[in-house]
Amino acid sequence: MLRKQFFFSECAEMAGETDPYAYLNREGFTSEKFKVEISNLPKYLGMGQFKKFLAKEGFVPHKIKPMGRFAYVCFKDDMEKEKAIEKLNGVMFRGSKLEVKIAKPMKDPLVKKRKFDEVNSNVDDDKESVPISQKIENVTLPYQGMPLSEQHSLKKKYVEDVFNAYKNELKHANRSLFQSQDGNLCPIEDTVASPVDEHYRNKCDFTIGINPENSLATVGFRLASYKKGACSVGPIAHLSHLPLKTIEAVAALEEFVRKSEHAPYNPEDHTGIWKNVVIRTSDAGQMMAILVMHPQNFEEKALVELKKGIQDFVVESGIFTSFFVQFQGAKKSNDDVALEKLSGDDFISEKLCDLEFRISPLAFFQVNTKAAEVLYRLVGDIANVNLKSILLDICCGTGTIGLSLAKRCKKVYGIELIPSAIEDATYNAKANAIENCEFIAGRAEEKISRLLDGLREEDEIIAVVDPPRAGLHQKCTQALRRASKIRRLVYISCDAKCAMKSFVDLSRATSNTYSGDPFVPKRAIPVDLFPNTSHCETVILFER
Repeated sequence: MLRKQFFFSECAEMAGETDPYAYLNREGFTSEKFKVEISNLPKYLGMGQFKKFLAKEGFVPHKIKPMGRFAYVCFKDDMEKEKAIEKLNGVMFRGSKLEVKIAKPMKDPLVKKRKFDEVNSNVDDDKESVPISQKIENVTLPYQGMPLSEQHSLKKKYVEDVFNAYKNELKHANRSLFQSQDGNLCPIEDTVASPVDEHYRNKCDFTIGINPENSLATVGFRLASYKKGACSVGPIAHLSHLPLKTIEAVAALEEFVRKSEHAPYNPEDHTGIWKNVVIRTSDAGQMMAILVMHPQNFEEKALVELKKGIQDFVVESGIFTSFFVQFQGAKKSNDDVALEKLSGDDFISEKLCDLEFRISPLAFFQVNTKAAEVLYRLVGDIANVNLKSILLDICCGTGTIGLSLAKRCKKVYGIELIPSAIEDATYNAKANAIENCEFIAGRAEEKISRLLDGLREEDEIIAVVDPPRAGLHQKCTQALRRASKIRRLVYISCDAKCAMKSFVDLSRATSNTYSGDPFVPKRAIPVDLFPNTSHCETVILFER
């Protein structure tokens, strides 16, 4: 037991840890061993086109990293790598003669950073003496202690900076629109406040690792990502945005992990089993947990015993209304690995805008429920939703936006790629006796045109998009541009800087790639869904 708790310190003394390529000799798969560099690629080559070319040549790579006129391509074994070098080197592709050679593997980011830190070891002693709990707060809640008015000003400034960059892109993407606006896009309005600024976060993903101050297994937050060279995990009980019930659940799980015979998972050498835990809460007092573990080489009997121990803990704690486990290998992809329910209900429920929503374990739901109500009312207001409106809720998830605005609309259509989310949305509509909503599973770019074909030209059609952080898929943006019946569009972004390409593409000059009239930004409003952090949602009204 004691030895398990000190594995992190021991790992730091392993000879291999000074070598940034030591991971290549460890057990377990890494495609970095089978990487090639393909150079002299055609200009303006899309990822889809490149994948099709490789498939036509008989290759299905494990990973592709485009770098402009060249790309790194990782295969699943040495045979495929050698075959690619032999077959693709010198091949003509869209007028370019390809050059293929073995590529150097990527350095382990943690070892790379450790070596950098050793070289730059003259770090300010005051910084090194800061307790890890304070470091965690500095990373997680950087605006803690700052007056809310100042936080709101900073968030408005952030959106203004993004829009200045957007404006500069528009000079080239749509010069006539840029000139017609006198070089100015819409002004950024004041940040809309959250009704609550403490204990608001209803979902958190906690890492299970080692606290460097006491060398004990800890359920908490990392100081930084592994990619940035950090494995250390710090405590979270002092963080003001977490509900007290969540803090209680984390403490119980932490005690269970420390008493177990297994160590936390170490992403550097892939030992240990406990990886992370996702905790969701509701205002009704429900508590759902998804405990993610690495199965290592456990036999079925050992896995059964492990799950039995977790079940006993869940029952004894009396904290959780739903508890799931997920066994996941070294490569992280939660959505692709099946969940197994060990205890309790399949869902939790949350009230939003006087409606009750069923939330499944992997479903998207805004993390600040009270502020989400403010956000959705704002969306309805700036889009001028009324009883003549037909609302297209694109990337609808469990239907929260469309259902919240349904009583203000003539009809709501929700489109979502994930079938389980559509099941939740359909259930939520029935449970709330809402009859003017229809939810459709599939890709938005495929469903939008078919849906609009059945609507009249005189219908007032409003689109609302709430895509993932990176923004809309290009094909979805193209479909929205082609949809001439959509005259008004509201874009909800949780990271305006990451989504800026989508804004630019919506506003580009008409072309073969982006047909249809461009959308013009008319209003932009930051909404403070995440008090005491540097993040905010941005609501943008586009019209054409």
